[in-house]
Order: sequence, then structure tokens, then C-alpha cells
Amino acid sequence: MMLLPIGHDQSLRRFPWLTVALIGLCALVQLRQAVSAPSDAALLELAQRRAYLEATLLLRYQAGGAAESDDSAASGPDQLVQLAEQFRRSRGAPQRTAAERQLLDDLREGRRGSDEDAALVEWRGLLERQAQIDRRDLVQRYGYRPASGLSPNLVLSAFVHAGWLHLLGNMLFLW
Repeated sequence: MMLLPIGHDQSLRRFPWLTVALIGLCALVQLRQAVSAPSDAALLELAQRRAYLEATLLLRYQAGGAAESDDSAASGPDQLVQLAEQFRRSRGAPQRTAAERQLLDDLREGRRGSDEDAALVEWRGLLERQAQIDRRDLVQRYGYRPASGLSPNLVLSAFVHAGWLHLLGNMLFLW
């Protein structure tokens, strides 16, 4: 149920400059986010390609530790297609076991794998691209994460909104 503030019984004594300044600041932050953020379709495509490459690398390096030169993993391309389809249906990051996470960390840090493996090189490039997007994205940079405890993002997150409707609803209540 949505509540709308329809008024109050206190009269204004003077113009609310601070409130207007906060509304303007939030609007500017949202405008910058809307202009600089990548599209949802581009982010989904990046995530799907990354999940496909991760599945490929996990199948390659778990099977025997040696990368193959083509896209067919030791367990076969049919399994890769199934993993990619599973990701597309779930639209989320697949759950990884501790061993899989460790293997991916080793591949990311260069402790395993070969620089001649095209899938590994592409995957590392996608990780770097994702990191660049996260650095530019205001929600990722200034959004509050409860696990971080008391941090500056606790205050900064008040100026970052999930979209224009979220901003409008919050500014309506602020006014």
C-alpha cells in the first residue's frame, strides 16, 4: 500500500531553502546516473557472457587442469549450452561451490591458466570491464551495504535512487 502525503497542519514561516537544495542535489545525482549508466540490456549481455565463460573455464580446468584451445570443454559443448540456458532462465549469477570460487579466484589472479587460452583472456577482460562499470556507477559506489557497518555511504546513499519514480516518491515525502 502506498501512502501519499496530502498536507500538514503547520504553516510555512519562511521558504525551505535546505529542502529545495536537497531536492535539487538528488535530482542532479539522478540525472548523472541516468546519463552515465549503461543500459540494462548491455549489463545483462555482459553478465550472460561472463557466466558462459565461467562455466567454460570451470569445465576445462576442473576436468584435468589443462585448457583446451577450442570452445569445447572436456565435458562437451552440450553441457555448456545447458549451463548458459540455465543462467538465461534464472537471470542471476549461478551459485558456486567453494572449490569453484577458489578455482575462479586462481584463474583471475593468474595462478592457473594460460595466457594463450582465448576464453580466459576474454573472461579477464570482462571482469575488468565490469569493474570499470562499477566504478562509474553511482549506486555501486555510494549505495549502502549493511555488511559494511558505519561508513560514509550510510549518508551518501540518501542521494542515490533506483530510478526516477523512486526519486519522485522520496522528494514528495521530503517536501
